[in-house]
Amino acid sequence: MRGVVTLTFVLVVFLSPFELSGYFAPACFSSSRAVSMGGAYLSVCEGSDAAFYNPSRIISSHRFELAVDYTMLYSVDGLSYFSSAFSYTSGRFGGFALGWRGLYLEDVYGENHISLSWGRRIWRAISLGASLKAVLLSAPGYSKYNDPNFEESFITLSGDLGFSFVPFRNAVFSGVVTNVNAPKLSFISTTSEPDEWHRNIRLGMSYIIKRSLVFSLDAYTRRGDFDDIHLDIGSEMTFFDALSLRSGVSDGRLGLGLGLFSKRWAFDVALASHRYLGNRYQFSFKVMY
Repeated sequence: MRGVVTLTFVLVVFLSPFELSGYFAPACFSSSRAVSMGGAYLSVCEGSDAAFYNPSRIISSHRFELAVDYTMLYSVDGLSYFSSAFSYTSGRFGGFALGWRGLYLEDVYGENHISLSWGRRIWRAISLGASLKAVLLSAPGYSKYNDPNFEESFITLSGDLGFSFVPFRNAVFSGVVTNVNAPKLSFISTTSEPDEWHRNIRLGMSYIIKRSLVFSLDAYTRRGDFDDIHLDIGSEMTFFDALSLRSGVSDGRLGLGLGLFSKRWAFDVALASHRYLGNRYQFSFKVMY
């Protein structure tokens, strides 16, 4: 059985690039582990990572976690992406997390996302969570058009609600509703058709085989369209309680990565490639206590 599982994992990791024409998953996830698992992360995340994916999963075996992430985006000059998160788990009050993400194109555009999250086990097998999010958007580069109605920056608020269900030790089922209030976004104060930060639903599951192999699956909407359902599939195999190899597929695109870890720290790296934009590399470091 062990040999069959290992062979399956190897085939997924090393043959998928040929089947998928080398079109790797390009999304800006806030975790290298999530990138390498194709975004199928809803039921796998925990601790500080959960601040960006599923607040009900903040509860973890570690009391404190601090994670930082850096992404080299497609070798585009001036384009950068950073994130960091801190989580604290209390047995009585649940888990709390503070997260920040920043995406910048120098002198042209910037996004800062700040989230405050809480999650708590309400019953032996069920956890609930919520996140309050603020996003600051700025576009100083567009001021050259000299439009008096153009606003170089603005702030909007949103929120997420999540749950997780662990019916038995090796399986997790999760769900999250993101951007519950679906706020409007616009840099032009007089526009009659502002953009919408769409409300979306994501459902996920993960299953652990013999403590060393994880399979995960997420299904989700995009732009709030229930006629447009997408799937992410991920896998992770762990060796010697120190090394993890990962692979995932999102809409026919592939993510690959690996992680090194101990009881007090973890380092993850992921590779993603776009057939038109080129390669991007993502690195995450986490300390746990």
